Amino acid sequence: MSQLPSGAVPPPPPIGGAKVVIAALSLGVIAVLILSFYIQSVKNQVAAQQFTVFVLKRGIKPGDPIKANDWERVSVPDKSVFRAGFEGLKAYISNNGSDDDLRAEIAGGKRWEIAADAGAVITHAFMTKPPELRDLDIEEGKVRIALPIKSKMTPGGLRPGMRVDIAAPMLTGGQIPQVMLVMHNIEVKAVGTYTLAEESAGESTKTIRSFNSVSIDVDQDTALMLSTLQKMVMAVGEFELYIAPIGVARVPTWDPGKINPEVLVQIRKNLPARVAG
Repeated sequence: MSQLPSGAVPPPPPIGGAKVVIAALSLGVIAVLILSFYIQSVKNQVAAQQFTVFVLKRGIKPGDPIKANDWERVSVPDKSVFRAGFEGLKAYISNNGSDDDLRAEIAGGKRWEIAADAGAVITHAFMTKPPELRDLDIEEGKVRIALPIKSKMTPGGLRPGMRVDIAAPMLTGGQIPQVMLVMHNIEVKAVGTYTLAEESAGESTKTIRSFNSVSIDVDQDTALMLSTLQKMVMAVGEFELYIAPIGVARVPTWDPGKINPEVLVQIRKNLPARVAG
């Protein structure tokens, strides 16, 4: 290779060569951008062909607070057989990967209602008490009692969730007992052993043939008075139920959920006199 004489300035490169280099760099940048757009397009297509379910990252038990880090996302191919399966489980499903529905449960103050191990798919059942536990949801400030009622003394079609009037025969001074309205517009929680939860679970076609009691929620004082009244009623007859019309607002002339004041007078008349202390 020939060398330039000492102190000589090398000739400038051909102008066409610089253009080639610049063009090559530009094409390289364009190729990278095209590849990037293509990869993102493929990712978007794949994402559009999937849906998301959520699985537990830890074991849970009833009463545990729901936390946002309790679950993780799992992508599932959007095939009809898979989607139908998860929908049948009533799983939480997201088409865009969002967990907003689950976070809404946190905002609502809900807690986990069942026990489950890590890895379990989260379904709506996780937020719903099992029927056997829902039966224990006694109205606030009240107790649940079984009122002795013979099925032959009730109209046909009595079911949990219906509202009834309760009546009872009372000896008010004459030879023939007087039937008096005891309570008004009371919700029946159970008919015999058949509960409101079973009714709500879709077993409303089940025939209730024979029973000896209905369950109702009342406050403690009312429960004690009904227990006393029961002993009085047993001497002359049975409690009676009248099914209230559905969807009709009916307000008693006395405090809702309380015993008829006229019946209370009859109960107190039959109580033994207190011995002065």
